[in-house]
Order: sequence, then C-alpha cells, then structure tokens
Amino acid sequence: VGGRRSALAGFRDLGLIVVLDEHDAAYGGERPPYVHGRELALAAAKVYQASVVLASPTLDPSTLWRASRAKVRRFTLGQGTPATVEVVDLHQELSLGHSPVLTEPLERRLGAVLAAGEQALLLLNRRGYAAVLMCRYCGTSIQCPHCTVALSFHADTEELRCHLCNFAMPRPLVCPRCRRAGLEELGAGVQSLAAEARRRSPQVRLARWDRDSAGTDKQATDVVGRFQHGELDVLVGTQLIAVEEGMPPVAFAAAALADVGLLLPDYRAAERTYELLAALQRRVRAGGRILVQTYQPSHWVIRALAQGDSGIYYGEELRQRQRLGYPPFRQLVRLTVRGNSRLRCQQEAERLRQALSKRLAEVFPELTDAIVGPAPAYIECVGDVYRWQIHLRVPQALPVLDVVPPHWLVEIDPETVR
Repeated sequence: VGGRRSALAGFRDLGLIVVLDEHDAAYGGERPPYVHGRELALAAAKVYQASVVLASPTLDPSTLWRASRAKVRRFTLGQGTPATVEVVDLHQELSLGHSPVLTEPLERRLGAVLAAGEQALLLLNRRGYAAVLMCRYCGTSIQCPHCTVALSFHADTEELRCHLCNFAMPRPLVCPRCRRAGLEELGAGVQSLAAEARRRSPQVRLARWDRDSAGTDKQATDVVGRFQHGELDVLVGTQLIAVEEGMPPVAFAAAALADVGLLLPDYRAAERTYELLAALQRRVRAGGRILVQTYQPSHWVIRALAQGDSGIYYGEELRQRQRLGYPPFRQLVRLTVRGNSRLRCQQEAERLRQALSKRLAEVFPELTDAIVGPAPAYIECVGDVYRWQIHLRVPQALPVLDVVPPHWLVEIDPETVR
C-alpha cells in the first residue's frame, strides 16, 4: 500500500495486502476524508477476505496493542546487533560551560571516527540557523505577519522565514519595537550545527541535507550520491538523513538535540521521537555508536534506546495513553473551524461545545473528560486564517458527530498537531 488509497480498488481476487512502514504518518493523508492507509487496508481485507501484513521496524503503539489483544498476530524477524547508544545529559554540559549543540563528548567521538577514516551522520530536526530572533533588551521576537509563529533565521540567506506560509524578510539590524541593536539567535537549527562543525573541523568534507539545502530531487540525489561514494565525511541534516533508505551504513551518528520533537504538545510526540531516533540508530552499522544529546535522559523514549529495550517505550507509552484516554483506548476526534475573525471562530467553537455536551450526556453519560477545549489551534493563525479546535476523546466517534455543522473539519485520530 502506498500513498494512493485508490490502490486497493478494482481487484477481483485480492488475497494479500502488505503495508510497509505501517507506522508512517504519511498514511494518514493530508486531504479529506483523512482515512489512514493502514485502517483502509484492514477494512479492505474484511471485504475481500484477504490477509494483511503490517510491517514496521517500530510498530505504531496502537498496532502493538491490537497484537496484545490477539486481534493481530505478531511476528518478530531476526535482527542484527544494534549500535551502542550513548546518552549525553545536556544539563551537565551546560553546567560545565560547553555548547549544548556540539558538546565535548560529541566532538570527541566525531573526531575519533573521522581520524579512522569513517563517515558520520549528525541529526538536528529543526530547519534554519535559529528557531527565533529575540531582542535581549525588550524580549521582542520577530513574528510572521500572517501566522502566529516566530520567523526562523536562515544564516545562508541572511533572512527570516516562516516555515508555514513561506513569508520571508531580510534580517533587521535593530529591534522593531525598542529600536536597539539587541537581536540574538535563540534555539539552534540544523544550519547552526553544520556551521559549528565546520568551524571546529574546517578540513572535514561536510554537507548539509534538509529542505532548504536540497530543494529539488536532483540536489537531494547529488548529496546522497556523494555520501554513498565516500566524497563526504559528515552529513548534517534533519530527519531526511535518518529515514532515507539509500543511505550507506556509518560508524557513528548523533542526535544533537533529541528533545526538539519530544516537547511538542501532541500525544504522539514521544512516538514520533522514538521512531526518528530508532531510524537514526538503524543507519549505524553493527559495532558502531549513536550519541543522543538530551535534557531528559530519564524519559522512557531515551531509556528504551539506551537499554536496547523497546518494551520500556511501548509499556510506558500505552500506560500514559490509557490514563489520558488517547488512542487506541478511545478515539480522538479533532474538530476545527476556520475563519478570518478570531472572535467568530471562538464564539462558534463555544456554541458547538454546548451542543456536544448535551449529545455526550445522552450517548456516553459515564464520560466526564470527553471534551477538551475549545481552544486556539496549536498554531492559531496560518496565512491570515484563524483556527479554533475542540478535541473529543470518546469510545466511538460517529454517535456524536451528527451535531457538528458541515463546515467544520472533522479528523479522527489525526496524525499531526497542526
């Protein structure tokens, strides 16, 4: 099953459906009706009386839960020896006055690998040079005029850019509020990691691979090809370097800031971080090493990787979801209203909450925590369009959706926080 949901239509004698990387968020789709490819494959199998194989190196927690309830049979294929995981506590590095991006342990490990003539991958899953430009005098950050997000600083073009609507402007020389020259870069991005690595090891053959440096398929192919043929020593990039299957195995990889995705306000944040770090670990050959820099060394994602025990991650992840009423224990429904007026969106969301409260009292009277919100979306305004949301955590979504107006966007078990 690929990205096209129609791939399952038109068969007469369909006997087997294989879903590769069934955990991949891309199966969730980006347009209505937002039907997950995995769920479509399971539904089609019932119609055709076919078998389904869900294949993944890091199963979706919901799939593992199904397997534990004997709804899915689980098979584990033989695996090679995983790379050794070393965890660096960034709190300790900061207390010693070291850089939180290219730490002393990372620099030491990287130097030893390069001295041995080996290759390395450095991951920082955030585009740009800095996440935000902030004035040290008045605290003002430079915001996108069309979206409720800060503009990211891109050092290679000396501009500020919005990663949602693509608005861009030159970097200002002074703060637009207090008119003082106090703008500083905060929150490292992949460009700053690459710049720091070049500064400390100017002789190393290094390239960067992200959506900004490899904007076309040809550019991306050129970067990967150079790395495959040994023309590069170090490849610095975002998640592309971890998930690209064409990457050759390396002796060393590092996640510079593993907490970038772990702190998002999303119940899938730990899941996505575990998938990304596990994918980076698979890029390292047996006997190699992966270094993970984190402010949360005791988090169950980090502990699972460090101890080589996925059960730590899955066990705690499912316990947290059951406690909070998230999938697979309930269905999560995201209801979104859009408009040019923030006040109108808020008022309409409050009216829908009242209607939902009455409906839930009829259908699921035992639930007291089913409705979350209304509240602005994680990113409230995108391209001058405001968005307010209500989230429902219910055993079944359909019985309560009949009170939702047709112009509201309805997503069941959404894959992203936006």
